[in-house]
Amino acid sequence: MGGTNKSLQLNRQHIIMYNRSIEYQPPVIADLFQKFSLTLKIFNFAFDPSSNMPICTVQLLALRSALPDFLSALSSTSPQPLIISKVLRWIVRPTTLSLDLLLNQSWDLLIIYASPTGLPTSLKDKHVYNVYTVQAGVPSSLVSAFAGTNERLLHPQENGIRVPELTGALNKPRIVGSAQNLELTDELLSWSRRWDPDNAKGAVSMLNLLKFKPGGGHDGYMNYARAFAESIGKRRGGEAKVVGKVTGEMVGADVWEEVALAHYPSISHFVDMAGSEDYQELNLKHRVPSLEDTCILMTSEMELLGGLGGGGGGVVGTARL
Repeated sequence: MGGTNKSLQLNRQHIIMYNRSIEYQPPVIADLFQKFSLTLKIFNFAFDPSSNMPICTVQLLALRSALPDFLSALSSTSPQPLIISKVLRWIVRPTTLSLDLLLNQSWDLLIIYASPTGLPTSLKDKHVYNVYTVQAGVPSSLVSAFAGTNERLLHPQENGIRVPELTGALNKPRIVGSAQNLELTDELLSWSRRWDPDNAKGAVSMLNLLKFKPGGGHDGYMNYARAFAESIGKRRGGEAKVVGKVTGEMVGADVWEEVALAHYPSISHFVDMAGSEDYQELNLKHRVPSLEDTCILMTSEMELLGGLGGGGGGVVGTARL
């Protein structure tokens, strides 16, 4: 079988993934990871099938405590999450998957841990009313470089990075009646102007959960992802900073397949893209037909004072509390 530590185990067509080296992949699983490696390549993430694929735990939290109290408690725990992000709003809602779990709750925070355990039980019991969890295998190279990547994206000026100007698409935006296909509506445009009146004053991170149509859906989405990474998304500062293959008991016919976290320099940059003709030509040709279901949640990242893993319970960042 190629080694004593196996990171994949087949169980009723489900994949259970552990934080060990990938040395053998049964044919059906090998095909899944071949597709996922293409996703990583398009987004310029290195993927070595012999390297570690740590389990990252993605969690949405509905808090029972006040946000400052929760953050103060979180700052004293270890390990610290890779990401703490305040939920702003739904952009695209799921239509078939996890409807009751995702939509019958008002979410406060998105957190992502580079571990299979997620939020400590002690914090859940005291501060959290409800949790939605997705686990995904993420390349170790992406995880190890994440702190530097995120610092560059969240603080571009301090790191000598030029934020792209808006393209002008909002001077004559393409408006439709529903945002479900990731298109711009009057409601979303008005909301964005209230939230971000000065344009480009705070980055946003978009949580994407993806389920592809069988028989070519993943390939179609890769056509979209390639153009997004190389040109249309890049023009607006759009960049995927986490991409993972959903693992464990969540893998199956009726659950998500991939998870991604996409960065935009501001809400205005995202809306500029959604309301543009060039993006919608790509979106409606490749992205929309490739997906059986998806959802997109807009969030604004936060940082604990002293850095993640440091002391203190205050917050700095773009989220408005």
